[in-house]
Amino acid sequence: MRFSARRVGLVAGWLLTPVAAWAASFLGGWIGALIGARSARGLGGVAWLGAGSLIGAIAGVVAWVLLMRMATRMDRAPEPEEDGGADR
Repeated sequence: MRFSARRVGLVAGWLLTPVAAWAASFLGGWIGALIGARSARGLGGVAWLGAGSLIGAIAGVVAWVLLMRMATRMDRAPEPEEDGGADR
């Protein structure tokens, strides 16, 4: 097994999954807070904040995992040989 920059990038990408979820939940919470600021009740604003954070986190993790799976599949693809044929 060779270690290449691509593999190190994949490992780092998978390890950054919680950071991506945190960032997406922060963005979703921020958008939810903007929507909730128009709410007449204080509790309604907090509910919008929580809902935005939850939806943002779920959407962020799903998107990140799909991106990382696509990158993993690309890493497993055979590299072309010098003569143009696939290395198997």
